[in-house]
Amino acid sequence: MGGCGGRNAKTPEALISHQIDTEIKEDQQKGQKTFKVLLLGTGDSGKSTFIKQIHLICNKEFSDLDFRTGKRVVQDSLIMNIKTLAYAFTHDERFATCEEDIQSLAKFVTTETELYHPKWTEAINTLWKHPVVLDIFSRKLELCLATDTNAKYFLDAADRILASEYTPTTDDLLHVRLKTTGVREQEFANPNEKLTVKIIDVGGQRSERRKWLNHFDNVDLIVYFSAVDGYAMRMAEFDANRFDDDIRLFKSLMDLVGTKNWLFLQNKVDLFPDVLKKRPMNLSFPEIPADKATDPDYCLQFLANMFSSAWTGEAKLDIKRTCALDTNQMDMIWKAIHNKLTSDLFKNHL
Repeated sequence: MGGCGGRNAKTPEALISHQIDTEIKEDQQKGQKTFKVLLLGTGDSGKSTFIKQIHLICNKEFSDLDFRTGKRVVQDSLIMNIKTLAYAFTHDERFATCEEDIQSLAKFVTTETELYHPKWTEAINTLWKHPVVLDIFSRKLELCLATDTNAKYFLDAADRILASEYTPTTDDLLHVRLKTTGVREQEFANPNEKLTVKIIDVGGQRSERRKWLNHFDNVDLIVYFSAVDGYAMRMAEFDANRFDDDIRLFKSLMDLVGTKNWLFLQNKVDLFPDVLKKRPMNLSFPEIPADKATDPDYCLQFLANMFSSAWTGEAKLDIKRTCALDTNQMDMIWKAIHNKLTSDLFKNHL
């Protein structure tokens, strides 16, 4: 499972897990039923975006602190994405034939480290409109560029994001990606039902997975996230297809945590049609007919069937298609999670 080691009660992760379990027992003694939900999946599959959505659904808005700290995170994301594109641009054979002012702006972007330099807005807007840069961006899967999934969202909004009076919007905070390291716990309570859900989000990168074992005890529900665009992408840690890592991880987790109560989310379906146009799925899976290789429904079902075939549980694997950026859809998933948890509680009292 990518460096997943044995349990050690003295590790920080084990201590956090023990603290969570202790809090759950204390809640039970007070008559408050507490459920433990573990979010699993590879890196960049949507787990952290899901938690942000549940925070919005339960609390109606982000906090002032979220907006204040989010400002720099959003701006850094914008700069990182244009730096990635500018670096690829300067190493493209067409760069040498570009105008001197374009070359100068590209070199500025690749070397400048001061976020508030007044030249940033001009540089980003100019390069983001340049045909060679746009062509490079359209081939980001082929070139294995390390741009964020939501890079276009931020690059299109450079004027707004770099303005001196900029304050992030709710959409900005939902779109920005924060790589999870270690363990994040969020608690969502419903006093009317005397019900609390503790959601545990763990880093999906292979280097983070050794920490997962400490959190497998007393789990009421596993929510597994699978990014459907993974078949067309390479892993950041080493040269491997993300889908191959995804299904290997899925299989290994069944052996480690069992198959009692899972919800499987095929995430990023909103991006899938465009990804299929750029890389038809038969290039990764030759068994797919050419006339179906860009059909989103067919290809989503093909991926779902691969996970269902690997599934060893007695009950059918519950698979749902999702876009973690869609708050209304995440509200329905949140209700489905509640239904799963409370229906199991009811069965246990029969």
